[in-house]
Amino acid sequence: MRDQGRYVCQPENELGRGLNAVVEVRVLRAPEFNTRLQAEATQQLDTIEFSAECSAQGMPKPTVTWLKDGEEISTSNGLYDVGIEETEMNDRAFTVTSTLNFRGGARLGDRLTAADRGNYTCRFENEADTAETTMLLRIRHAPIVYHQYNKVAFDMGESASIACQMQAYPAPVFHWSRAGVSLDGSPSGDYETNATELGNDVHQSVLRLSAVRPSDYGEYVCQARNEEGEHSTALHLQPKGRPEPPTDVHVAELGTSWVLLDWTPGFDGGFRRTIHHVALVDERDNDKDFDCQEERPCNVTSLQHRTTYRLRVMANNDAGSSEYSEQMQFSTQLDISQLPAPEHVQFEQEARQVDFHVLPSDIEVVGALEVRTENGDWRDADQVVEIDNNRGLAELDERLGDVSDVRVRLCPKGNTTICGAPVQAEHVSPGSISASASAGISITSIIIAVVVVVVLLVVLGLAVVCCCRRDKKTKKTAKTFNDDAYNRQKLPAYYPPGSGPDNKPGMDTTDMGRIGQDPAKVIYGARPGYDPGAPAGGEHGPPATGHPASGAVNMAYMENSYSNSNNGGSVNSQDSLWQVKAGAGDNRSYGNPDNRSYGNPDNRSYGNPDNRSYGNPDNRSYGNPDNRSYGQPDGRPYTYDPNTYDPAQANYLPDQPLGGYGDYSQYPAQGAYPTDATYPPQDEYGRPYEADPYGAVGGRGRPHHADGGYRDVSGLPDPYADQEPDNKPQISFDESLESGYSTPNSRNRRVIREIIV
Repeated sequence: MRDQGRYVCQPENELGRGLNAVVEVRVLRAPEFNTRLQAEATQQLDTIEFSAECSAQGMPKPTVTWLKDGEEISTSNGLYDVGIEETEMNDRAFTVTSTLNFRGGARLGDRLTAADRGNYTCRFENEADTAETTMLLRIRHAPIVYHQYNKVAFDMGESASIACQMQAYPAPVFHWSRAGVSLDGSPSGDYETNATELGNDVHQSVLRLSAVRPSDYGEYVCQARNEEGEHSTALHLQPKGRPEPPTDVHVAELGTSWVLLDWTPGFDGGFRRTIHHVALVDERDNDKDFDCQEERPCNVTSLQHRTTYRLRVMANNDAGSSEYSEQMQFSTQLDISQLPAPEHVQFEQEARQVDFHVLPSDIEVVGALEVRTENGDWRDADQVVEIDNNRGLAELDERLGDVSDVRVRLCPKGNTTICGAPVQAEHVSPGSISASASAGISITSIIIAVVVVVVLLVVLGLAVVCCCRRDKKTKKTAKTFNDDAYNRQKLPAYYPPGSGPDNKPGMDTTDMGRIGQDPAKVIYGARPGYDPGAPAGGEHGPPATGHPASGAVNMAYMENSYSNSNNGGSVNSQDSLWQVKAGAGDNRSYGNPDNRSYGNPDNRSYGNPDNRSYGNPDNRSYGNPDNRSYGQPDGRPYTYDPNTYDPAQANYLPDQPLGGYGDYSQYPAQGAYPTDATYPPQDEYGRPYEADPYGAVGGRGRPHHADGGYRDVSGLPDPYADQEPDNKPQISFDESLESGYSTPNSRNRRVIREIIV
């Protein structure tokens, strides 16, 4: 020890002396025990204020640590208290004395318990070496149960072993019994017992059954006795089954993307191989399962850093699965590589100011400074810089002295022990940091401003589009109703229901004369078949004689009609259905003057040689027992007369006369509404109604359909409703007559475009 000290070397020659060189010599001494622990100590149960002491000397000063059974003793558990005394010797060596006291808030009356039994180690350590001493402490006590489960499982016919473990000092003696009957030395030979010592004052006795029978299932009592007392416990023999859930699930170690889990296994159900599964749920309720198999502790990997997980553990064997364990949770550590790095780090040496920026991140960070002194060494400045609006600005502490360079690291807020890589600052001219500070704008503010501008532009664009569409629609409407051809078209007169003849078929020369029209100049000529003086029964009805009147045509068939409506294409062009349904007033087949079936010269029903109605042996009309025309009790063929329509008779009733039919329920009956009802002079677009919707087209120009388009023709939709009038197809007058577009008074040949269902 006396060789320790400071040595100076000074070179010298005939020209003079050189500079001195200084060497510091330190002498290290490994810890040497002054007092060791006794190798074995035996104490009675409930001994008060027991302690153990050790002492050692060394240089530099050694540190001391106490361990029990290889695990470091912590005074925080309330079971122990450690005292240390240090003395410095003249030779700069230190003597350290440490005392382990068996006392604490968790120890009842500072008494020793059976759990205090074990190997205690006192360890001294310094830079030179380590020294330790160990003592075995034994506690005299009565037997206590040491095995984990009070049950075993075996199937019938198997050899069963029931193990009973007791800790005791001195060693105990075991006895087995069942239902009060001793099983030791059983004369039947069905049971065998033996006892062994497992170490650490733990003893085991095993009861064996050669072959399990149903009567063997049940409880068995294990009793252990020594000089300090006795203890008994019951063990249950049962068939094999599912395992029990694990208990005391806890984290053994933790990382950024992994966790090491451990638990206390439940009863295995009698199967040697029991595996475990871990079910995890993260903060977003995403599930993750991990199969640990038989590994315990189990290392669960592929986790997200800085994330909280909830987990449960389940056991599984050949018989099935257990219930899940109680839920516990943990949070993985932060991955340093995920920390953002400071950007635009600047150092103004003269003003001692540091400035840097941080990109937005979900991790709240602070800046930690490192400085380099004049001698070139980097050291922690012990100065934390708060981040405000993604920017850090700080002035170096004066106690740091002269600083040549600065580095910045970003660390999680509240934990500066885990930080990212440092970034060295760039030297800037005086005043640069102040200028940038006054003009600085946070990245968050810039993002918000950009989002606001984009939203405003989108709203403005939508407004412009809506306005343009509205203007275009207004112009289109104006053009549509300013069209000359469209203005020349007049709507049919607004007839209140019952105020005039609905579905008027046409006009003859007399009617044209009444309205001052020249029949030769009217586009559509008068229609044959319309006789103002026709007999009662309606315009569409037959003469009383059953034959067409002179100059008139049966309404069921008209040779000059090129429409699917016998009234020349009325507002509802399906009127012809009524004539077809009526058959013929003169009881002739449709278009067959000799009253024969169509294409049947022998006047028999088609495919019916006995001339009977199909499926009707009494030759009556189908569904008409009195052989009358359909829907006409008086035998007359039915013809449609809108003036006799009764809404109550819209559907066919066999015993009542019909004035209409369900398909034409839209035609109101004569007198169903007031005849003096007022009607508007024009429609909603300002177009005047014609005086007579079924009269001849006036001489103001060509008819509406001759100007092209499909407006209001025979109920067809207008496929060009959304286009400008100029874009609609225009057809000539002659073409219109052959186009098949039905108008109230069409007379010339037309191609029928309608489909009657």
